[in-house]
Amino acid sequence: MDLWDLESAIALWNMNDPDQAIDRQMMVEFKMKPLRDMTIAAVTAGKLKTFRPCEDPVNALFEPRVFILWAQTKGLPTPQWWDDLTSETDETTDAPTQSDKPMSTKERRTLHVVIGALCQKNKIDPRSRDAVARLVALTQETGAAVGEDTIRKILKELPESIELRMK
Repeated sequence: MDLWDLESAIALWNMNDPDQAIDRQMMVEFKMKPLRDMTIAAVTAGKLKTFRPCEDPVNALFEPRVFILWAQTKGLPTPQWWDDLTSETDETTDAPTQSDKPMSTKERRTLHVVIGALCQKNKIDPRSRDAVARLVALTQETGAAVGEDTIRKILKELPESIELRMK
């Protein structure tokens, strides 16, 4: 399995061709410092999974797919060739599991009802202004952070799912 170290991942982020020669030191120091800092912060906060735990995020190793998917969930522009890495099937992977299959409407609505119940139990009104921030904080506390946009989208879908379930 190929792994990327932090400097390689950041340098590769700015390339259109993965085979082109790069001056990683120059690229990381000058062009890519904000992305490097963001990546280090994500590793430190546990928001970006490393291949194995490490005390110093600068020494982190990443599976390319994990790193790429993290970058894409941040809405950051990524090189076109990265899409090829995330769409390739791994020959060592077994058949898809139940969790790999798309969720049905019924399953999604059931999860919405459960999320609504958890909100109620934690005295979080999904319609309130602070609901998104509170839920982001709760997910961060568990070590499995979920972004604001994702939570906002889910909260918008809750009322309809709960209403349909109550009928």
